[in-house]
Amino acid sequence: MSTLVEEATEAYERAVDALPDGEDRPGQRNMVRAVAGAFGKKRHLLVEAGTGTGKSLAYLIPAISSGEKTIVATATKALQAQVTEKDLPRAAKAYEKKVTWELVKGRSNYVCLAKLNELGEILEPELEVIAEWSLDTFSGDVAELESTPPARILSLVTARSEECPGASACSFGEECFAERARIRARSADVIVVNHHLLLADIQMRSWGASLLPEADQVVIDEAHRLEDAAISVFGAEVFAGRFRYVSRLARGLLEESETPDEIDELTGHGFDALPGGRAQPIAGALKNDVNLAMNPLAERLTKLRREMDVIPTEGPAKERRIRLQKTVASLQDDLAHLLAPGEGEVAWIEGSPAGPRLALAPLDVSPNLANGLLNEASVVMTSATLASTGGFERTARTLGVASSETAFDTLDVESPFDFQTNALLYCAVQMPDPRSTGFPAAARDEITRLIEAAGGSAFCLFTSWRAMTDAFESYELDYPVFCQGEAAPERLIEQFVDQSPAVLFGTQTFWQGVDVPGEALRLVVIDKIPFQPPDDPLVKARCRRIDETGGDSFREESLPRASLLLKQGVGRLIRSASDRGVVAVLDKRLAATAYGRSIVSVLPPMRRSKIFEEAAEFLCS
Repeated sequence: MSTLVEEATEAYERAVDALPDGEDRPGQRNMVRAVAGAFGKKRHLLVEAGTGTGKSLAYLIPAISSGEKTIVATATKALQAQVTEKDLPRAAKAYEKKVTWELVKGRSNYVCLAKLNELGEILEPELEVIAEWSLDTFSGDVAELESTPPARILSLVTARSEECPGASACSFGEECFAERARIRARSADVIVVNHHLLLADIQMRSWGASLLPEADQVVIDEAHRLEDAAISVFGAEVFAGRFRYVSRLARGLLEESETPDEIDELTGHGFDALPGGRAQPIAGALKNDVNLAMNPLAERLTKLRREMDVIPTEGPAKERRIRLQKTVASLQDDLAHLLAPGEGEVAWIEGSPAGPRLALAPLDVSPNLANGLLNEASVVMTSATLASTGGFERTARTLGVASSETAFDTLDVESPFDFQTNALLYCAVQMPDPRSTGFPAAARDEITRLIEAAGGSAFCLFTSWRAMTDAFESYELDYPVFCQGEAAPERLIEQFVDQSPAVLFGTQTFWQGVDVPGEALRLVVIDKIPFQPPDDPLVKARCRRIDETGGDSFREESLPRASLLLKQGVGRLIRSASDRGVVAVLDKRLAATAYGRSIVSVLPPMRRSKIFEEAAEFLCS
């Protein structure tokens, strides 16, 4: 009787033979066998798969071969589309049996027929388009609309999970697009979701409910982004818009109540009184200020819940009543949580002076992941950047793999691309210390020299918004130039490619998940080693916790995290076998310090130089 490893290997060979451009890649084959081994033995697996490995096919083949229901979770919609529209159809060709899959998104990605119906006579053109489209669409996924409606319009026709009354309490429950997708998922071999939906399901299961079918196997792609997603899902956030949304819902149901207007007024006064700008922990005098601003709002939410008792529990207002109840309850819970964080949590305030936000996050998400996922299924986590200066240690620890009840293995699959020939890592050691006052001006001059040598076709990536805007405003070359914030990231990338050779200035949004192969991108400039701000409340609390328990926060947290992010930024350059170019790091600590050299050791094996002329020559060759 053949093993899953053998079955998956044979299926992989059939899949490669069936593809017009099929190629048996040693790294991809090794990953297929490792994933099949993990699934077969019910173990966990961490795989760093270098760019060009073909990791999607490498985990889909073992998943299908196993015959077990598998959930695949990605961070980005682009990868979801690649998996469902390209990789799964390719993998399915390796089997005689029918292979089924379903893409399931969070509820707010689907048009809500109940809310659409409540609008009554539709006057705005965008709403008329959506109403007509809803009659013909199969999925109800608003991403399939020909043009993306404004956020205000979408909020009128989509429902967040915290406001949905549930299929059983909704007159459109049987027709609900979100519910239909989840029903189809029950019979699918592979269910494709994003990280947030997977994590929300983990949270729901801790409360005795669920969003997704049970699965014995889970693949988490783009796993380097799972921790941040978990912080978001298992944390809380309160901002003015949530209160204003409550007042809008209430105003339509409680026409004679003064409470909605009181909530609006207190929201304006309360959030205007809070500081914006750099993130600050909610403690000491600031905690008193937050309590003074939020307590009156908490009281009005309680008052509003009492007033809701007069709203009919049956008839046309029933569903809107339930929606208001759930929205208010969710906001009350988050606000109470923020004002009284638990052990192992930190609360802070952040955002612009015009729009401050209260946020809360757990210092450690590993218990949630271990107890809610890793102790229940065989999990494969993969990304092009999982191993840092300490190998896989930090990833295994922070994502709960090391503390789960199930044993785990690791695999490092090198990229098939020839980095030694096609890429050069240039460290500008002649630059001032990046913490000095002279660094910004010197960085702007060095960026100009590099862009001139490359002839455009450059990403300039910065560790702070201020550094990016300062460099952008001083830009004087003739190449088309784009800056983060001018348009949506997807649109900026389109313009960057269409108007090549161009230059794009960005912060961490463009360090990961951006794919620009070919001549359009030949230079990636990174201003500094991307250490997190030491005064960030979450970073500070985590580091303090490590140090207080006898650890070394720099070696265990700051350095590994910076090395992973730098690997992501470096990874923007070589996206195909024919790509060629230079990664320029303007932070001399990368070459001048022991920890900098340890970061270099985990980067792709590029040629290295400290001399500008060599980098310029490489760009011209």
